[in-house]
Amino acid sequence: MKKLYILTLALFASVFAFAQGPIITGMMDGDCSGGTPKVLEIYANGTVDFSLYSLENQTNSNDTWANTYDLSAIGTLTDTFVYVYKETADSNIFATEFPSVTNTLDTGASSIINLNGDDRIRIIETATTTVIDQYGVEATDGTDSEWEYKDGYGKRNAGTAPNAGAFVPANWTNGNGLFNGQGTCQGGATFESIYGIGTYTPPTVFNPMLAIIYPVDGAILNPETTSLDVTFSVQNFVVATAGNGDGHIHYALDGGATVMKYDTDPITVSGLTPGAHSIYMELVDDAHQPLDPAVNTTVNYSIASYTQVADLAELRAGTIGEYYQVTGAVVGTFQRATRNQKWVQDATAGILIDDNAN
Repeated sequence: MKKLYILTLALFASVFAFAQGPIITGMMDGDCSGGTPKVLEIYANGTVDFSLYSLENQTNSNDTWANTYDLSAIGTLTDTFVYVYKETADSNIFATEFPSVTNTLDTGASSIINLNGDDRIRIIETATTTVIDQYGVEATDGTDSEWEYKDGYGKRNAGTAPNAGAFVPANWTNGNGLFNGQGTCQGGATFESIYGIGTYTPPTVFNPMLAIIYPVDGAILNPETTSLDVTFSVQNFVVATAGNGDGHIHYALDGGATVMKYDTDPITVSGLTPGAHSIYMELVDDAHQPLDPAVNTTVNYSIASYTQVADLAELRAGTIGEYYQVTGAVVGTFQRATRNQKWVQDATAGILIDDNAN
């Protein structure tokens, strides 16, 4: 008996033609004392008033954005880079390792940049909490991922647009581990010389983008799942009826018939059964023709099946991460409000259910 809480990510549905604003262009995890300096490189595309923006982070496998940090102290910058950093108290590590940097913001006691190579960060518009750009896959521990930057860096490729809807690892070059043993703090090259600061250039034209946010590719969903809302992000493309926008969406479920969609509302999928499933989506023009170049995406996911077991002893011997259904009688023997804990047992064993999320 495994209870799965599915967090349906909020749909970033606004059509986003990014003219000016902040863009995350680099994440760095230094290898000096305390794993410092931690550095976030941001490019001000056009004239950017940073009092309108804040940072939020997500650590380890947490799925909640936290530690909101106001960027007002940066002021207003135009077509230039700013470096937000954290170092050990009373040190001058950042200035030593990044001697050419001019626009800086020391986050001091804040934990906003105190991130390791598996953590995520994003820029939001403070007043509306609209996501402007993000580094890292939502609610995912980046350890051993293609975007991990432990003792190294993630660096946005020139000409790529901000990832307001879903993080796109292909837009980044990662130097995971390249700071290891380096830095003048360890008698090596400065982190600046390894990373190469200020090399990003924004695209002159922001191409249409389409990303499925939920479900994520490869997801294995609870056996109780019979329906879900497919949420997705469209950028730099107005989805509307003919003559009112740039075109619309074609999608197909499980390789079935093509469906036309003229808005960015979630797609409700029902009648799901255990097994493999897929979602295909594509942007098309008013004549139902694919864009050139094509803009499409596919997500493959599955609904898990239960393995039936006779009693709790057999359940306890099961594999973590798989789903089981106990067919024998099980008795609830005690429960309490603390962490919504419940104890159940049968003649063979007992189990504590710790349900802090309720």
